[in-house]
Amino acid sequence: MNFEELMNIIYLLKLLYEVEPDIFRETVNLGDLHFASDDGYYYDSIYETALEIADSLFAYVRNEFYDRRGINITVFSDPLIEEYFRLAGEYGKANGMAEAENPFFQAANEEMRRNFNFSYSLDWILKGYAEPKRPHQSRFALLSYEDGYVDICGVAVGLLRIYQFFKETIQELKELLSRKEECAT
Repeated sequence: MNFEELMNIIYLLKLLYEVEPDIFRETVNLGDLHFASDDGYYYDSIYETALEIADSLFAYVRNEFYDRRGINITVFSDPLIEEYFRLAGEYGKANGMAEAENPFFQAANEEMRRNFNFSYSLDWILKGYAEPKRPHQSRFALLSYEDGYVDICGVAVGLLRIYQFFKETIQELKELLSRKEECAT
């Protein structure tokens, strides 16, 4: 493991702690954190750290590889994402605007673009529903192509930042909606 990998791991763990301390405590055992054993085998690498974060941060993660097309699709969903779009829908309805005009739907798309438009081998899709019909309907997918390189650390940082975006913006939406209700009464 080189210095850059070590620093990336530390940065990812720091971000995880800042974004969701409870998941950090469940996922990371600081008393048993080994980076290399005597025989040189790495117990932890940037790849393993990033995958652990991706798997533990969101409540629903589904990964599929399509060999014929050389594409890996990973779908992420969480009650946090569902709550965000539900509240964004309430905000839009209260202000008489369609989803396409809703600044919170636009902000989620912009945040996805900001965090996942760093590689020609990585695409994303965001689907948010104000009134979902089934669990995990509001979600996003990351598509990585086999013929290119995708920085796994960049993906993990993006996942942490998008999770943080939904978490923080939900509070903002709740405050806006409560103020609107107070004004109506």
